[in-house]
Amino acid sequence: MVDFPTENHYLAMKAWSRRNSPSGQFHNETIASHVIADSWEEGSHVHFLGPDKSGIYSLIDKHIPNEIIRFKHIGKVEKGKELPLDDETKKWSGATEIYKITEGKKINTLIIEIEIMDEHLESMTNTFSKALEKVKNNCS
Repeated sequence: MVDFPTENHYLAMKAWSRRNSPSGQFHNETIASHVIADSWEEGSHVHFLGPDKSGIYSLIDKHIPNEIIRFKHIGKVEKGKELPLDDETKKWSGATEIYKITEGKKINTLIIEIEIMDEHLESMTNTFSKALEKVKNNCS
């Protein structure tokens, strides 16, 4: 599990609405360029897709607006279609990605916890650092 805490003088509501926006810039900096969700309710599926409509699909495992959202990653998407689990996907299926916002008197803290396989650790650390800078800039 890797933690990506960041603090900034921003409104939690503003950060949260950008994170949950289907066209949010947060994922543009990481792997996905599109976040597609029919609903942000617990139990709904979310697709994190690149320009070719490929990526991953996840389950919204927990969602308390403006406080926490937890995704449970399930499998791959190719050309917009969810694929059945294969041996490679089973290695990371079930991994979680959690976003928490804690409001302080002057500073709000966004904490991101992600279960990452060792072979993806360096790449994800670099891309998330860039993505968090965008979050800070978008929320100031």
